[in-house]
Amino acid sequence: MHVSSLKDDWYEYRSRQNRLVGRKNRRTYMLGDQVDVQIQNVDALRHQIDLAVLLPEGDEESGEDGED
Repeated sequence: MHVSSLKDDWYEYRSRQNRLVGRKNRRTYMLGDQVDVQIQNVDALRHQIDLAVLLPEGDEESGEDGED
């Protein structure tokens, strides 16, 4: 799954901790974490599947982009 599919926040990679951390929501993802995903696209010619993380109910952000 590509980091660009994480649309709920801007994520930074912290190499010492080997994790992604959201700037606003402070949500973290580490290698090996279990997440629920949804298939976004399948490209049979490239042998590629695009996935998107499904956030737990009540955990979605308001969706307002561009706020600091």
